[in-house]
Amino acid sequence: MVHTFKDWKDFNNISIKVSIKRKMFDSILIVDNDRLILKINMLKDIEEWRNTNKNYDILSGKFLFNDEKIFLINCMNSGHSSTTNGKTGKIEAAFVEFVIDRIIIDKNLSQKSLNNITKYSSSYKNLDLFIESKPFMCDLKTFDYDSNTKNYEIKTDSYSLNIKTFCSFDETQQSLSITRLSQVDFSHTKGISIKKVLENIYTFRNFLMLILKHPIYVKKQTIYIDDNPVELFDCSYRDIILENTELNEMISHRCLKIDKIDNIELIYNNFINNYNQLFPLIELYFNVTQYKVPNLTRFINSTTMLENYSRNYDFTSAFALTKSKNSKSKDASYIDMIISLINNVNDVFNYTTTEINTIAENIKSARIYYIHYKTKQKSKPLTYDEQFHYSYFIEDIILLNIYKLISLDITKYEYISFNQFYYDKYDLI
Repeated sequence: MVHTFKDWKDFNNISIKVSIKRKMFDSILIVDNDRLILKINMLKDIEEWRNTNKNYDILSGKFLFNDEKIFLINCMNSGHSSTTNGKTGKIEAAFVEFVIDRIIIDKNLSQKSLNNITKYSSSYKNLDLFIESKPFMCDLKTFDYDSNTKNYEIKTDSYSLNIKTFCSFDETQQSLSITRLSQVDFSHTKGISIKKVLENIYTFRNFLMLILKHPIYVKKQTIYIDDNPVELFDCSYRDIILENTELNEMISHRCLKIDKIDNIELIYNNFINNYNQLFPLIELYFNVTQYKVPNLTRFINSTTMLENYSRNYDFTSAFALTKSKNSKSKDASYIDMIISLINNVNDVFNYTTTEINTIAENIKSARIYYIHYKTKQKSKPLTYDEQFHYSYFIEDIILLNIYKLISLDITKYEYISFNQFYYDKYDLI
């Protein structure tokens, strides 16, 4: 029997033997509800079955059809199941299931090598937006293009990144083909685990997403074992179908380019130093910006993001505003959280104090209406358009505060905020 694996879904109904605590168990991989499930038959060791209730960074095994090695990465325990003989009370079937995140197949790999990786790479959909590339231009006689490889290096305390872009050129009498490629290479002086590899790949994805304000997806992940490339099967990867960006949005919103940022290394190091604290907010931001959700959901999530950022990074300033109004206050009020965060980045908006206070009151009142339902406080529903305008405004306020946190001075560069595009101040007051 011959199997060709081009996509993670090709592993559906593939039987393997999996090792748990040096014992081999029969199991099967199943695609179920757009997830890859590992179902392990543990009837031969019921005590081990009862105790198998944790997640595994790595599970190793072998295919039954050819005895080749397979490694299952980030295995999340999703439950146990069993059947019992009604007459004897004896367990006749015992299974444990795991949701699989990544799969690696390579005959030379070992579990030890997957915990000692020093080099890996990733390609990202829309990474080209971050690069100043020479545009392709043509007429009947000439075709101008930049075929030089460009490299941008960023060093951190524990690893370095090399952002690389290049073009391949193929010409015949009948056709002309140019392919633009880009990838990010990571290198470490000390080996790290495959789990940390994936964390670093997605940390940089999140950095790109915040800087570019654009959907960024990980397309391909490769690790190098003794300089030999081994590609990972990403079991969460989907063929992303994005809505076509409107022309006026493409013209109005220009992404920051790495060539224009004069302190990119400092910015990225500040980002990773704050990453753990920023992560819940980044997850919210990803979910409301990368997927099409109702405007009301987007608004509510945005107000949650605002409070999260304020309490973690701006609480002292917000609390001082509240105390100046009521000396007995023991907590910052939500309206002062809004005002303080707008004030921090008002060099972008140039709103008056009255305008800021009005905007903050409108956001607070709508939040009360949709979340707290408190009738004693002023509450106000928003129209569908207002939910849209306020959502984008709040997201911009949070992003601009993050930019200041990581030392990215947005006023030095070309327009990035959606200010005056998705909203203006008259949509907010």
